[in-house]
Amino acid sequence: MELLLGILLLSSCFNQIQAKNHQHYNAIFSFGDSFADTGNFDILAAPMLSYISYEHLPYGMSFFGTPSGRATNGRVILDFIAAALGFPNFVPPALSKDQNFKRGANFAVIGACALDLSFYEKNNVPIVPPINSSLSVQLEWFHNLKLSLCGTSKKCKKFFKKSLFFIGEFGANDYYFLSITRKTVEEVKSNYVPKIVNAIITAAESLIKQGAVHMVLPGSLVTGCTPAILAINPSANKTDYDPQTGCMTKFNSVGNYHN
Repeated sequence: MELLLGILLLSSCFNQIQAKNHQHYNAIFSFGDSFADTGNFDILAAPMLSYISYEHLPYGMSFFGTPSGRATNGRVILDFIAAALGFPNFVPPALSKDQNFKRGANFAVIGACALDLSFYEKNNVPIVPPINSSLSVQLEWFHNLKLSLCGTSKKCKKFFKKSLFFIGEFGANDYYFLSITRKTVEEVKSNYVPKIVNAIITAAESLIKQGAVHMVLPGSLVTGCTPAILAINPSANKTDYDPQTGCMTKFNSVGNYHN
């Protein structure tokens, strides 16, 4: 039911965007993880990984005919939204060279967390691969880029007022890595969810202060339905699973609490 509701809400949002495509945005700026990344992970991981699965088929085969840096066989939702709003090209990954970012930039990175790598290292939570691509890092990339787009803070505020911002989805990777360490759901809710939510709020407020007006801030996934969580945390107790969906209810409760 939760998955169906999510699909219906996404469909409704997409239809509204199509219906209001008379709204002319200067640019689109996206922060997030694998649901939005269009190539930043490949750039960051290349120096440390000899093999990157996203650079091989079947990734990209359904639309591009070749891997495109996306963690999917086709396009990510950001691609569809940009097209619905009349943008002539895909929003380019921010770390790519020789790109024109006048119509926006995509800062999302596959596996990105809301909280910094250093925070998890201090708390003995392994992040694999150990790439610091957290939300605050992505915001730093944005700050480094913005003056080249609009010159002064005053001009940037005017420019960003007519731009579209996406922050997320964030949180799912944080909760996935925490689950690997066998932390209890109660511990995650009390010790980590508030920090993760606060990081997202802080990022949104920072962008608003810089001029952002139009912002999409999706909630976190209910991770108890993801194959990785189901495989890492099997249970012999049938009551741990939702009888209709087969999802693990205790992990879904973390996403619901986050939202």
